[in-house]
Amino acid sequence: MEDYDTSVCQGMSVFVDDYFEIFLRVNARILECETTMELLC
Repeated sequence: MEDYDTSVCQGMSVFVDDYFEIFLRVNARILECETTMELLC
C-alpha cells in the first residue's frame, strides 16, 4: 500500500510541475501581449 501512495505522490508532483510550467509560459505570453498593447496605445 505504501508503494501505491508513493507512486501517486510522484505522479502528482510531475503533473503539478508540468502544469506550473504551462502556467508560467501562458503568464509570460500575457505579459508580452500587455506590453505590446501599451506600446501600440
